[in-house]
Parts: sequence; C-alpha cells; structure tokens
Amino acid sequence: MTKKINTGIIGYGMASKVFHLPLLMENKNFEVSTIVSSRPEDVLKDYPEVNVIDSVEALLKIREIDLVINTSPNQFHYQFAKETILAGKSIINEKPFVVNSNQGKELIELAKKKSVLLSVFHNRRLDGDFLTIKKLFSNQVLGTIKEFKFSWNRYRPEIRDRWREKDLPGSGILFDLGAHMYDQIIELFGMPKALFADIQSQKRGTPPDDYFHIILHYPNELRVILHSSSFSDISPRYEIYGTKGNYIKYGVDEQENKLKMNKHLSRESLMTTNHQLDGTLFKYDSNQINEEVIKGTSGNYPKFYDDIFESIYKKKDVSVSPESANQVIYLIEKSLESAEKGLLLELESSSN
Repeated sequence: MTKKINTGIIGYGMASKVFHLPLLMENKNFEVSTIVSSRPEDVLKDYPEVNVIDSVEALLKIREIDLVINTSPNQFHYQFAKETILAGKSIINEKPFVVNSNQGKELIELAKKKSVLLSVFHNRRLDGDFLTIKKLFSNQVLGTIKEFKFSWNRYRPEIRDRWREKDLPGSGILFDLGAHMYDQIIELFGMPKALFADIQSQKRGTPPDDYFHIILHYPNELRVILHSSSFSDISPRYEIYGTKGNYIKYGVDEQENKLKMNKHLSRESLMTTNHQLDGTLFKYDSNQINEEVIKGTSGNYPKFYDDIFESIYKKKDVSVSPESANQVIYLIEKSLESAEKGLLLELESSSN
C-alpha cells in the first residue's frame, strides 16, 4: 500500500479553507497533519485532529512532512517557497506563482537542483466551462477563432479591509483574477505576440487595481480580450467568435460556491453540473441563425491533487508546470508596463 503524502499547509485563509483543505481531506492519498496559523482556535474548530503551529520555520523542521501548500499572501509566495525547496520538500504555491518572473525563474532552477516538485494551484483549468471550451476547440466546432472575450466581473463597489485590496506586492485584481485568466488563455492559445493594457483603480484612484481591459495580439488576426470590473456582474463570461459559429456563456463555475457552503462535500457532489449555466452555440446557415445549447462538462477540482499524487509517486510530469505559471507572471508584468506607458508592447516569443 502506498504511503499517504504527509502534507503541511501555510495559512488558514480563504484559499486554504475553501479550496485546498476540502480537496485534500477528500483525497485518500493525502494526510494533512500540520497547519501554520496565527489563529489556532479557528483551525481546531474545523479540524480538531490537525497539529497547529505558528511558524513556517517550525513546519519545515518536521521531517515527516513531504509536501507543503503555500496559501500565504502573495508577497510571501517566493520567500516561503524558496525556504521549503531548500528544506528538500515539495511545494505548491497558491496562485499567483510569485510577484515577479525573476523570482519564478530562481525557484524553478532551485527545485530542479533539489529534485523536488514545484507547482501552482491554477484550479481554474478545471472549471467546467473552460473544459467545455477546450472540447469545442478540439472538435473545431467554431472553426478558426478570430475573437475571444473573457470577462470576470464582480459587483463589489465597496473597499474591503483585506490584504488583496491594500497597496502590497501582488495585490489587486490583475494578480488575483488576471492570473487565472492568463493561465487559461495560455492553455488555449499559447503566448501572445503583443499586448495593450488599460489598468485602473476605480474605487479609490490609488493602488491596487480593481479594473483591467487587456487586448492580446496573436497570429492570423486573432484578438483575445481580457476584462475585469468591480462594478458589473451581468456580462457574458465567455464570448467566442469563429469562422464557423459563435459561443456565448454566462455564469461562473459552481465548484467554489459549493465548497464555501460545505467543506465536507463529496467528489461526486462537487462535480455535479448545473445545466442552467450551459453556454449557447450560434451557427450561421444561409443568413439564418441556429441556436444550440451546449451541455457543459463537469468541473473537476479534485483532479489537481490526483495529478500531484501521480507526479510525486509515479514521476509523471506535473499538470501545472512552474514554467507555465511563470509565463502568467511575465504577462502580468508586461500588462502593468503597457498600462504605465500607454503602449502596445511586443513580447518575447517564449518566456519562463
């Protein structure tokens, strides 16, 4: 029988409580033994069997720990990942990977040198609507894609007292939602050849950002548009325009909300799809528009940790490579530069 992967978690905020712990506790191949938190009473109320300690340094001294999940604020992703790798333990950073791509390159080389797993929790690759789009693309239902609009809007007009909305390294909506969006776009289209970005703080006029509108240039006249606002929640999530038809999709994958409501949700319940959120395919024939509801693919967040287990014990390639995660950071950096200069920026053909 294969030994369970002894896992420690840094932090007990939303990412830890809503995503990582429910997925890990449901997975028979992992054992969460230790959590680093300054609020032990909160952890023990939910998970009384877990050991709670107050420092990363103490966590890394526990010899039995095989894997560390880093859910600390973004500004600490690099520091704690580096310390973990140097301690000879595998590490999964919550997204975004780091706050600048040079940090990412350093961690990638260090992980190779120490022969430990390094990955990033880009769970939105496993959203049901994104998996549906990948299937449409593989079947060439839409033909050649000419325009791809991805909007992630939330009506949150009030400033909230949390680190994501303070002027800190890695804060703001671009590092938060934009990291997920860039990861999906790289999965679908690879790296763009140029980009132009408009990034603003509309709530207060000072950092961090809460709005962006980014245009990515690809070969063959393809344009990808990424948009996020804190003052709207009514626009389509995906609008895809191709030479054979269009696809429109409203609503966000339900897995996050399900996990918020029930942290002990079974895998089967989590992956059940609400077909009220299915997208619509529009096909054009002799000036007639034919509409077809495309039954959505089930989302599959549990697969992330299934893949991590396979990578650790069966030496399979990690499903979210640190190189791809660092491409996301590079695009965020270039977006910020474009917005500051007000320029369309040409990009490196490949960047780790």
